[in-house]
Amino acid sequence: MQHFIFNLADGNRQRAASFLHAKRWVFDREERHRDAIAPGDLALVFVALTREFVGRAKLETAFLDPIPSDAATSGPPLSGVLLGDVEEWTSGVPLNIAVQRIDPTASNPYVQSNAAGFRAGVVQITVSEYDIVVALHDEAGEVAEQKQRAKTLEAAKLLREKLGVALRYREQSLSYQWEVIFGTPHDFRRVVDVLAELEFLPLESLSLAAANDIGSGLEQVTSVLERMERFSTDHPASPVAKREQLIKEIHQAADALCTLAGPWVRRVGSGG
Repeated sequence: MQHFIFNLADGNRQRAASFLHAKRWVFDREERHRDAIAPGDLALVFVALTREFVGRAKLETAFLDPIPSDAATSGPPLSGVLLGDVEEWTSGVPLNIAVQRIDPTASNPYVQSNAAGFRAGVVQITVSEYDIVVALHDEAGEVAEQKQRAKTLEAAKLLREKLGVALRYREQSLSYQWEVIFGTPHDFRRVVDVLAELEFLPLESLSLAAANDIGSGLEQVTSVLERMERFSTDHPASPVAKREQLIKEIHQAADALCTLAGPWVRRVGSGG
């Protein structure tokens, strides 16, 4: 098994992606390594415009001139290879980072000669160089995953704090006093049911988006409950119109919270 770099000298990431999606790589018959390529070889895909490695592929064929085309393909015949297992990398590996890892002392003249970019369309490399670039990509993915996990855990912590604030109104919202004042026990019960489910839910298992969405729902509910508490303290001197507005808002807030938390909790009351 041999290892190569397929250098896209003319084009951007989108063009490289189109080749990978089509599972074919085009290069001229003048390429010096064309006869060395064999099925099973591995290739890194490099985009000269952005100076980064953007994927890798396993070769299915030796050099083909022309590459077989289907009936839907138009245009002049092209030469190159067919690809098998293909990986398109969302986050590319910059060439300068790869060079630093491959030749940290800058003592390898061959590596340093390619540090500014590759002159050929097909460049043969060692298995070690290939593995280093793949490892750099994998490491970057692990770092990104760790950062995402840290954000998720922070969102879960913030969500638990918001839940704690909302839970302070649990008993009050189900009290006889509030039922008399607002006459909306169904909406209060819906909110309390969701809070009870969230209280025992491992919030760290939520996705980042879910934690943020449910947190927004809790903020909306808490805001209404806080104003209801102030209203009940001043009752019966508080304006009737204000009471009606709060009843409308708690219904809307309960609907929103049930919708946002619904996929994650077992029982959610309907709006009715």
